[in-house]
Formats: sequence, C-alpha cells, structure tokens
Amino acid sequence: MSDGHDRAWLSLVRTALAEQLSRLTGVWQDDGQMVVGPGTVAVRPELRHGGGPGHVDLGFLLNRNREDAPVLWDCVAGRGQDLKAAAELACSIWARTTAPAILELLTQKGELADHAHGDDGCGLLGWHSIHGPILGYGRQDATDLQRWCLEHPLVPLLREPLAAALAPGRLHGVKFLLGAFGHESLAEVRIDGALDEASSSALLACPWPKTPTRVVRCYVIFIHAE
Repeated sequence: MSDGHDRAWLSLVRTALAEQLSRLTGVWQDDGQMVVGPGTVAVRPELRHGGGPGHVDLGFLLNRNREDAPVLWDCVAGRGQDLKAAAELACSIWARTTAPAILELLTQKGELADHAHGDDGCGLLGWHSIHGPILGYGRQDATDLQRWCLEHPLVPLLREPLAAALAPGRLHGVKFLLGAFGHESLAEVRIDGALDEASSSALLACPWPKTPTRVVRCYVIFIHAE
C-alpha cells in the first residue's frame, strides 16, 4: 500500500475497532492515532510487518499514559476487495478472540476467558495463563477443528517450544492460528506479535483435522507465576 492507502486503511480499522470494543465494554473513541477506551486503556493499530492487504497489527496498551507500560500485540487480517468490510471482519475476529482474554486480564472475574494455573492440563508450568475463546471461521464449517482444539489443548501440546520462547518476568500475548485459507495447511504461533518458528512447526505437525478453507484462532496471555 502507499502511505495514503495505509492511512485510509488504519482509519477504517480504528473506526471498526471503536465499534467492536464499545459493544464489549464502555465507550471507545478514535482519537486519530489510536482507539481510546475507559480509564487508561487504548488500542493502537500499526503496520509492523508484511501481511498483505487487509492485514493489521493491534497493540493493546494497558496504560496509555506510561511509555513503560505493557503492550499486548496481535495481528489479524480481513479479506475481500472492500476495505471497509475487510476492516470490519478483521476487527470482529480480534474482538471475539483476543479482546476477551485481555479484558479478562483487567477484570480477573472469570467471565470473559478461562484461567489456568501452571501445568493443570490446560496451562504451562510456571505461568498463569488466560485463554480466550476458540473461534472457527472460513468457507467450510470449522466445528470439528474447534472440537479438536478443545479436546487437545494447544498450550500443553506445545509446552517445550513455548517454555523456551517465553521470557520470564514479563507479560506475553500468544496467538494460535491453524487450518487453511486455501488448500495448503498452515499453523502460526505468534508471541508478542512475532512469529515463533519452533512453536509453529510443532503445531503444524500435530494431528488436527487438515481440511481446507477453514481456520481456528485463539489468543492466550501468559503471566509469569513469580
């Protein structure tokens, strides 16, 4: 995209984000740079790495007034020729997977996402983890792929590469994406917005139903136990 197209795309994303987040909690507004929510929280859309048209990186600022406050990064894409529709789709996917986990981190009520404490069958030893909803979407029904993920929790399956990649003493946001947009299977694990090759390769090797044109996505926050 050109700079003008980039600015137009990010503006569409901010508008869609404000609408989605306002449905979830409080009032969110586009200030021209980011989407500002209740208290000190905000979401900043950026184009941090390549991903093609319809792709955006979203950083959730836990305290927009402090430069040293944690930012939870994720990326998402909406498809289609209509950029407004693509922005709405991308933000809807993010609001149904990533946002609930982050909002649960803030509220700690157990209403928006599930909690795991250490290696309890769903989590990772040494970490408190918050697991957002498992969303399936695409041109084909993804129910069996969602069911597989529920029956085979992803974090324990990937415990070795995740344990090696998660630096202690800080907050981490991890996206899991598996399935296929076309006919070639894909598996993507992004830690703090950056692709983790070892975890992604391990996920691709798992025996999940590799049927084309549908994917499953979820987001997990890791808080070091100490």
